[in-house]
Amino acid sequence: MRVSVGVLMLAMSWGVHAQNAWTVETPSFDKAVAEMEVQTEETGRDMVGLVLPTQFDVFEHATRSVAGDFEVWTMTVEVPGALATCLYVDDFHVPAGARLWFETPQGRYSETWVEGPVTSFENNDHRRWTNNEVPGDALVLIYEAPVGLTEAAALGVCGVGYFARHQRFPEPWLTSTERGGSEACQVDVNCPEGDSWECEKDAVVKLRITQAGGIFLCSGSMVNNTAKDCRQLMLSSFHCADDAEDDDWPFFKVQFNYEFYDCGGASSINSHTRTGVIHLTDSDDMVGNQIDGSDFLLVEVEDPISPDWEPFYAGWDATGFKGNGGVGIHH
Repeated sequence: MRVSVGVLMLAMSWGVHAQNAWTVETPSFDKAVAEMEVQTEETGRDMVGLVLPTQFDVFEHATRSVAGDFEVWTMTVEVPGALATCLYVDDFHVPAGARLWFETPQGRYSETWVEGPVTSFENNDHRRWTNNEVPGDALVLIYEAPVGLTEAAALGVCGVGYFARHQRFPEPWLTSTERGGSEACQVDVNCPEGDSWECEKDAVVKLRITQAGGIFLCSGSMVNNTAKDCRQLMLSSFHCADDAEDDDWPFFKVQFNYEFYDCGGASSINSHTRTGVIHLTDSDDMVGNQIDGSDFLLVEVEDPISPDWEPFYAGWDATGFKGNGGVGIHH
């Protein structure tokens, strides 16, 4: 029987809110971690966080100022106890020329973590979007728009991500000593063992999947098709997302270039993400918590993948030839 995360979330209040600040009430960290570990053990998918429901319009709570040629809206979101956090936006639109940033609060760490600029490149028809994990239990949102810009922006938040497991940030943002899910027998892809897989490693993507009130990590691979037209097809395992509903696929995060600079390194190459996938088909073979079939999930990455990210579309063989060897590359 699966542990429900819904009961934990429904018991929470909305928190304390003031101008320029939004604080979300959070669960007991130890209790949350224990429930995530049970979920991971019983379902085979790595649960790392919760989505805490909350609702606010950034432009109703942020502080507005003018800096040079830009109007600037700034607000802080506090998620006490979290190892990392993010926002879930169900009304998202950034006009051309405007920019959105996410940062750690000034003075929280010896350096400020910065994600951005987020631009109109992230817009989509369904207007749902979520940012990457920001280390620590608070983030600062900064929206900048040229003075006189007439196109309306939208930043309507419907939830915050509360991450309590497997958050691996480099110094000085390190909040946990965990080494993710890697075992001693596994090596970084930029070690000598990976020299023969320089192309294929760029097919591997890290997935952040939101479903049933929880946040999960999984791996996937960009795959080619017989048309060889670089259609943005991505293959993963059905058990990773077997609870996903129609409203969850737009929040599906696909992360490219997730690797260390060096063998055994501690600093990673700046990775890139696309938010939102189109569910195409799956094996639909989960019986309870058991897999009864091929366990595949095929989706299409919704928005354009920049060629600068050098994605690789892995090949496949339907002839029945089993190959002479292989390697596993994952996030």
